[in-house]
Amino acid sequence: MIKVGEYVRTPNGEIGKVTDIPKHCKYFDDGFSLEHKFIECGRLIMKEMMSYPALEDLITVGDLMYIDISPDDCGGIVVPRIAETLAEGQEFYKKFKSGEYILKGVVTKERLEKEIYRL
Repeated sequence: MIKVGEYVRTPNGEIGKVTDIPKHCKYFDDGFSLEHKFIECGRLIMKEMMSYPALEDLITVGDLMYIDISPDDCGGIVVPRIAETLAEGQEFYKKFKSGEYILKGVVTKERLEKEIYRL
């Protein structure tokens, strides 16, 4: 279930914080607002989607993460990383929760696949 103030990942790979869920109107399709964008989807899809209080909970295998690995969170060492396995993803998750690493940004695997120039 989607809740205002929590983070959600749409089926097409968009991630954001839910800012508004308008009440259902029989003449329009349902949806919700992610920061500055309205995502239109049906009620059934909205019931199946889940929101999470932390952005780290939405990261899956194949997502490109920008991680601050500097020991004092000075922003000096930001590295790109992709978790290639579930175990590797869980290690990153543990380090985010402990505060050892700080997540600075995410590009979802769906967005990467959409933007790739194939040869």
